[in-house]
Amino acid sequence: MPRNNRHLLIVSTITLVNALGYGIVIPLLFVYSSKYGFSALTLGILFSVYSIFELISTPFIGILSDKFGRRPLLIISLLGTAGSFFLMAFAPSGIFLFIARALDGITAGDFPVAQAVISDSTEKKDRAKGFGIIGACYGIGLIAGPAISALTVGISIKLPFIIAGVLSTIAVVMTILFLEETNKHMGIVQHKKIFDWGKLVHAVLDRTTGLTLLVSFLWSFAFGMFVYTYQSFALKTLFLSPTNIYL
Repeated sequence: MPRNNRHLLIVSTITLVNALGYGIVIPLLFVYSSKYGFSALTLGILFSVYSIFELISTPFIGILSDKFGRRPLLIISLLGTAGSFFLMAFAPSGIFLFIARALDGITAGDFPVAQAVISDSTEKKDRAKGFGIIGACYGIGLIAGPAISALTVGISIKLPFIIAGVLSTIAVVMTILFLEETNKHMGIVQHKKIFDWGKLVHAVLDRTTGLTLLVSFLWSFAFGMFVYTYQSFALKTLFLSPTNIYL
């Protein structure tokens, strides 16, 4: 399928490169933030900052991509991610880690916009396959990223963040050079609520979508608890080294 769909091939590659950056950084944050005096509680708040800003910004990013196109919003999102990684690498104090995570959350439109590109450039019968491919690429990045952290953190604890920033910058360059605009209806924006709580309640109460949303919520909740608490548990209770945690 990617051979027959240039946009899917490019977006899948961009997703893989960007996910590598996240995979590199996420397992490192507890050890890194502890150098700024962060406790496990503060680290949890640091992770939450990203999610809060992502929740607020994603609907706006979706509307802007409808109006101005997928390509510029994807570039902006990837630039925000790259900037956040470099800011964390050279943060002079702990507050800059919060600023970096907030910046990444505000511009966290790379994956939703990538999905929009797939919707624009695939037929309905192939759309689920396209989503599956970019989802698999994202998963591969999250697998390979921690291994890169394990191999480089011994050189410098800042190096994995720099590598993540460089990878995200590569994704920006790829988007600029190779990705064509796929939104054929730019400027046509439906006037609707940005946060339609009524539709959300209706979707939650629906027998089909409600169950799907519940499963997604429980999976995300459990995954978040595991990822964000495992680092503290592994270091303080299991006495694992940072390299062992990443592997």
